[in-house]
Amino acid sequence: MSRTFRFNHEHVAERKVRNEYVLIPVTSTHGQNGQLLDLNPLAARIWEAAKEGASESSISDRLAEEYEASPQNIIEDVSHILDELVAFGALVEIP
Repeated sequence: MSRTFRFNHEHVAERKVRNEYVLIPVTSTHGQNGQLLDLNPLAARIWEAAKEGASESSISDRLAEEYEASPQNIIEDVSHILDELVAFGALVEIP
């Protein structure tokens, strides 16, 4: 089963700087302790796709077409980044 998400804009603000994003907590609900989350270009692409409603599997499929890496590594990386975004409070998984 593939997960989908929504942007948790009530708890996190975003700022795009070139091809990267900085996520800024606006509440302390998720225990970020005032820390910012800086997304590299790959994480930023995953962030953008997840915010637009793309499923975890479709994000992995898109990236597998573009990068020369094993599909399993891409799936694991996408899952890890999405888990970090949920833990930070930036994304909420849609049931």
